[in-house]
Amino acid sequence: MLLLDTSSLLLMDAGSSLLGKKAKRSMVQAYQRDELCISAASFWEIAVWVREDRIGYSGRLLDWRLELLNAGLVEIPVDGRIFLKSMELGNLDRSSFGKMIVSTALIMESRLITGDEQLLKNRKINSMSLIT
Repeated sequence: MLLLDTSSLLLMDAGSSLLGKKAKRSMVQAYQRDELCISAASFWEIAVWVREDRIGYSGRLLDWRLELLNAGLVEIPVDGRIFLKSMELGNLDRSSFGKMIVSTALIMESRLITGDEQLLKNRKINSMSLIT
């Protein structure tokens, strides 16, 4: 199972050249196995970023989400286990959204694609760089 963090999702959806070859290959392989996942928290985080004008989006986010899910992206819901696990990550310098995404990766025992150097260096988190 491969879990995209919010930035990875946006870069993948945009077809960005910032994504590294290894990250792209891993995404394609996970997609082919129906194991390319996103935390529901990422959709919430993106909605907040749009509302705060941190990113631009002119369409309806609900429609975009459905397009991604219909294309085969697997959405992992945020549940009580994930919320409680995120509270254990208090020392990580991350937003609540980030902690929920990391908690999802830990609970689902999935690999996390991220650009966050702190997460990439943390041996407790199975992660890979989005730029490699």
